[in-house]
Order: sequence, then C-alpha cells, then structure tokens
Amino acid sequence: MKYFFNNLKIKYKLLLIYSSVFLVILFTSGYIIYSNVKVQIENQIVEELTRSIDSITNTIDALSKDNSKKRLEEITTKNRQIMDYYYNLYKNGEISKKEALEDLDKFFSKQKIGKSGYLAVTHNDKKNKKYIIITHPFLSKNEDVTNLELVQKIMSMKEGYYEYLWKNKTDKTYRKKVMYTTYFKPWNYAITATAYLDEISKIINVTAIQENIKSYKIGSTGFIYIINSKSNIIYHPTIENGKSLTTMNEELIYIYKRIIHRKNGRIYYDWDNQLNKQEKNIEKKIALFRYIPQLDWYITASVYLNEYNQPLKKLESAFITSFILLTIFMLIVTFWVSSYITQPLYDVINKLKQAKQNDFRDRLVITSDDELGELVKHYNIFLDELEIFSSKLAETAHKFHSILDNTTAIIYIKDIEGKYELINKQYEKVFNLKEKEILGKNDSVIFNKSIAKQLKLNDLEVIRKGSSISIEENVNINNKIYSYISVKFPLFDDNNKIISICGISTEITEIKNAEERIITLNKNLEYEVTKRTSELLFSNMELENTIANLEKTQDQLIHSEKMASLGDLVAGVAHEINTPVGLGVTGISHLEFLNKGIKELYDDDNLSQEEFEEYIKNSNEMVSSIHTNLNRAASLIKSFKQVAVDQSFEISRVFNVKEYINETLMSLHFETKRLKHKFVIDCDENINIISHPGPFSQIITNLVMNSIIHGFKNIESGVIGINVKELNGELILIYTDDGIGIKKENLSKIYDPFFTTNRNHGGSGLGLNIIYNIVTSTLMGKINCESKVDEGVKFTINIPIEIPS
Repeated sequence: MKYFFNNLKIKYKLLLIYSSVFLVILFTSGYIIYSNVKVQIENQIVEELTRSIDSITNTIDALSKDNSKKRLEEITTKNRQIMDYYYNLYKNGEISKKEALEDLDKFFSKQKIGKSGYLAVTHNDKKNKKYIIITHPFLSKNEDVTNLELVQKIMSMKEGYYEYLWKNKTDKTYRKKVMYTTYFKPWNYAITATAYLDEISKIINVTAIQENIKSYKIGSTGFIYIINSKSNIIYHPTIENGKSLTTMNEELIYIYKRIIHRKNGRIYYDWDNQLNKQEKNIEKKIALFRYIPQLDWYITASVYLNEYNQPLKKLESAFITSFILLTIFMLIVTFWVSSYITQPLYDVINKLKQAKQNDFRDRLVITSDDELGELVKHYNIFLDELEIFSSKLAETAHKFHSILDNTTAIIYIKDIEGKYELINKQYEKVFNLKEKEILGKNDSVIFNKSIAKQLKLNDLEVIRKGSSISIEENVNINNKIYSYISVKFPLFDDNNKIISICGISTEITEIKNAEERIITLNKNLEYEVTKRTSELLFSNMELENTIANLEKTQDQLIHSEKMASLGDLVAGVAHEINTPVGLGVTGISHLEFLNKGIKELYDDDNLSQEEFEEYIKNSNEMVSSIHTNLNRAASLIKSFKQVAVDQSFEISRVFNVKEYINETLMSLHFETKRLKHKFVIDCDENINIISHPGPFSQIITNLVMNSIIHGFKNIESGVIGINVKELNGELILIYTDDGIGIKKENLSKIYDPFFTTNRNHGGSGLGLNIIYNIVTSTLMGKINCESKVDEGVKFTINIPIEIPS
C-alpha cells in the first residue's frame, strides 16, 4: 500500500488526500452531531421521567411525614393527658407529687415508638436555670442537659414538630429522625416523642396519590407504576392494585428481576409495542426507577424511545443525502485543483531534464513568485554554493593530505577485513615501503606472523567495541623491536555501520627505555627506604622503652612525694608533741619538788595549815596543767596515727567527713600555726561516707599545702574555705582560697606531672597531679578547677558517697 501511494502522481495524491480528509471530516462531524442529538434526546427523556418520579416521590414523602407527625402528636398528646390526670390527683391530695412522678416515669419508660423510638421527659428548672432529664432510656435521671443543642431546641419551641439528622456512636451514617414536643406548663415538663422517620412511616393509601400519578403523561405510551420488593403491584394504570407480578404482565416481571437488587437507576430493553397485533414490532424502551426504603416501594416510569427519536430519523436521512452530494462535488473540484497545481511542476521537470544534459551548469528561469518560483530560485542558489563548496572541498583535501604526509606519527586506514586503504608518508618512511606495495594488502604481508596476528586482534577489538581504543604495539623493523602507542577508532557510514578502521601510531621506544631506567632506580630507592624504615623501627623501640622508664620513674617520684609528705607530717607532729610532753615533764618535776618539800615539813612536824593549803593549791594547778598537756599530746598522737595509717593503707571504711577534715587540719597544725591564715569549714556533722580515708586526707593536705606554698605566696593572711555537701549520691567538696590565683594559660596544665611555677622555691610539680590521680582513679570521681589572677582558686571535687572495699 505504501509503495502504491509513493508511486502515484502528485495530482492523484492530492485527490486521494483531499478526498480522505473531506470524508473523514464530514463523517466525523455528522457522527458527532448525530450522537449529540441522540444524547440530548435521551437526556430529555430521562429528565422528563425523573421529574415525574420526583413529583410522585415528593408527594409520598409529604404524606409519610404527615403520617409521622400525626402519630407522634397523638403519642405526646396522650401522654400529656396522662400527666394532667396525675397532676389532678396530686392537686386533689389523693397522691403526693413524688408518687405521681414515679408512676409517670414507669409508664413513660415502657413506651416504644417503632423499632428504636422512645419517649423523653425534660424538666425546665427555672429556679436554677437548668434543663434536667426526668425520663430517658439512654441518659441518667436528673442529668443536666442544659448545653445540649437539641434540648435547647425543645425548650424554645415547647410545642411542635421537628426533623433532624442523627448518628449514634455505633452508626456509620446519619439518619433522619423526627420528634414532636408538647409542654406541660404546671410542672414545666417537656414531653418529647422521637423516632427514626423510616421506622414509623405507615403504609400510605395509594388512593391519596392515584390522581396525582394519573395526571403525568409520558408520550403516548409511557406511564408510571409502583411495585414492592415482594413482587406485588402497588399501583398500575391498567392492572388492579395488590396483584402479584408472577401471575400477570411479562414486562413487569422482566423489569422486576432487573431492578430488585439495584434499588435506583435506569435500564434499557427491547419490547413489542403491539401496535400491530398480527406482527411483532420490537422497539427499545427505557425504564427509570427509584426505591423508597421506608415504604419498600419501587416507583418506575417507562416509555418507548422511538416516540422521541422521530427528529433523529429525519436528521439521519438529511445527513446521508448531503453526504453523497458533497462527496461528488468534492471529487470534481479536487481533481481540477490538483491538475492546476501540478501543471507548473511538470514544466520544471522538463527544464531539469534539459539542464541535466549540460551537467547542471545551466540555471532555470521561472519568473513566478509562487512555491515553484521559490523552488527554482533555491535550486539556482544551491548550484552556486555547490561550486563554492566543491572548490573548498578540493582545498581541504589538499590540506588533509599535507598534514598526513608531514606528521611524524604513522597514520593509516584499513577496511574491516584488515586491508589497507590509506597510508601517509611517515608509514612509507618507517617501513621502507611504497604506497602501492601496501594498499589492498593485510598486515601478514608486511610483518611476521605473531605481530600481524596481534595487530589483527587489536583491529577486531575496535570493531567489537565500536569505539576508540588506546594500546601499546610492538613491531620488528630490521631485527629491532620498536614500541608505538596507537589510537585506533572506527569510521562509520551514514547508516552508523563500521566501514573502516583508522590508526594513529606514535613511537615511544625512547620513552620505554627511560621508563626501564626509572624502574631500576625505583628498586634501589625501595631498598634504601626499607633500610631507613628498619632503623626507624629500632629507634621507636628504644623510645618506647625510654617512655616506659619515664612512667616508672614518675610513679616512683609520686610515691616519694607521698612519703616526703608523710615524713614532713611525722616531723611536724613530733615537734608538736614535744611541747605538751615537755610541759608535762616540767610539771611533774615541779610537782615532785613540791611533794618533797611538803614531806620534809611533815616529817619535821613543822607543817602549818597555810603551808598545806598553799601546797594543795599549787599541786592542783600543776596536775591540771600536766593533764591538759598530756591530753593534747594524746589527741595529736591519735590524729597522727589515724591519718598516717589511712595514708599507708588505702582501704575503704566508714568515716565522718567533718571529723576527718578536722583531724587532717590538726595534723597540719605545725605548718599553719605560725601563719595567720584562716580556715572556714562548712560541713554537716552527719555526713558519713564509705570511702578511702587516706587518699581523702591526702587531697586536703595537698590542697592546703598548695595554697600555703603557691596561693598565699607573699600574702600574710588568707582565707581557706572547705564547703562539703551531699547531692544525688555524691559528695561535693568545694575548696577555695583567696590567694594570687592561676594564670589562664596555665589552667590546662596544672594536673600535668612535674608542672610547677615555683620550682625555685621547692615546688615539685606533683601535688595537683597526685590529687588528680587520687580523685579520678582511687576515689572514682572528678575534679574541676576555676581561677582568675588575684582572685584566688576554686576546686570542685565530686566523689561517690559509697566506694566498696
């Protein structure tokens, strides 16, 4: 078909194209018009049927609501009369109000309306401005319902009918409910009867809507009828009401079977219109139906479509006639137009045939300004530019051959079978061959078998990949191996098919030789690097041993520092003990002297009362002095013994923090008594911890000595504060002094071993390092230091309240 169309002459192509386009447009437009008219007619039928059913439905709905309203009104009126009866009994004194209300509550609670309807009584408590539930199946008695919108509506209307939508918590959708309310003014009670509309709608008497249904005419054959889900006829214009569909009217049975499960919608079906009783006349009908659930009714309206399709048939006939006439006219006009358009084209073809005989050197001459004139004009321009490009192409080819012949790289082109199609002068020079000796031949003619095979494999790789590759190739020239870096790439035709392989090879023999020399040098360099690495590893081992020795030395220095501190403590305590012990010895000697003197007086019987009284007085004073000094010595020995033992043995035990701080400070008395520094201790007497007392004492000792040696340098009187508190299972010790402080640049280094700013005056640099190690390692806590120059220092130490042994 495509071949046939391509070989047609232009005028026949135009005729065929225009005819096809015209027919398609005409047929499409006619079909669209016909379909739209048909749809409009069907929509008109559906709208008319819908209006009829809507009117009947509205009538039925109005009757249903009226029945519901009357029934609810009857119920509320009856119950108000009953309440009025009990009210009269109460007024006459026959029963109390409480008895009357209890009887009414029982009576109202038992009433049901439909399936789920009920009676509710609400009291308008005007005194307290509240609405209170008296009777309700789902709300508690005396419940305050003032804020419920529905109750507010009941109290505002007092008497009347109301419809609303309601959804219980267990329901998925809203349903219509109705209620009727009456008001019993003596007790300010609102009596409300409520139920779902579809539960209380009574069966409507068909005679009430029969005349309304008969008034609707749908064409000449259409009518409206009502059936229920039990296949009983509720209303039909020609059939007696109440009859069953199974005993009559096949059309109703046919429709019933198709709408019983669909509820609402429309169906199309074919049926005999029985205009001619002798012959069947099957025509299409439409039936529109709607389901009324509360009555279980199907309201159905049906009519033959042909009653409304007469204009459509006339339109169809007019369209067919117009289509035939317009097609004939279009064919005649199109043939004439296509012949008129193509005649100048034939003239151009004849002139081109004449130009061909002169190698297209002649220019065409047509003076018209139409498309053919433009074609001839551009044809002449094309010939002019063709001559220019031919000249430029010859010049470019000359330049290309000049580049090929003067480059130092070997350039060649082979076909896909490996035969040479082109080589440059460098190729001839290197391989000492002439172009005519190479063209049309394979590599196997020029090179030995192994080299030719490798070159062939490289060419095949280019063909396989379909893209350029870069490879290193070695060739034997005059028994000497030369290395080349070759770039090979495919050449394609207009159909993207590989037709040739181009190669550009550059000699890299000297570069390869230089590379080998570099590799040799690298091997020597690797040996030197390995040697130096071994020496470096040996040096690292020696350095590690030196560091280990330094760490051991550091531990020994720290231990020596501790022992030195303990030695200082021993010397100081010994000095402190000497004073009270010496005073005690002096007192005892003096007492001995007094005893000797009084004994001599007594032996000589020369002891007077005054002398004896003087002896008693002096001996009491001496005994008191001896007792005081010996107690002081004992206290010093006890503190020293406890602190010394605790520092020697790092065991965990229970101790009172405040008492232990005081004992530690007492052991430092020999260092502090000659100074005017003041100690401020803030610690609860009931704080007891389970920890290592020796390290704890070491912390206090080192901090105090650090303040005396460094913080109070050149300061005669300073204040040392020790604040202790217990928080969240931790002991928080805050140590402060108001000395010279620590410079900002030294704060980060104060815990480093051997770091000191007072080395010339006896500073070892281990005091704070020992404190840091004790806090973080032994006591499992943390320490933080804050300080500013000339504002003193603040150490915050957090340690656990309990450390197991």
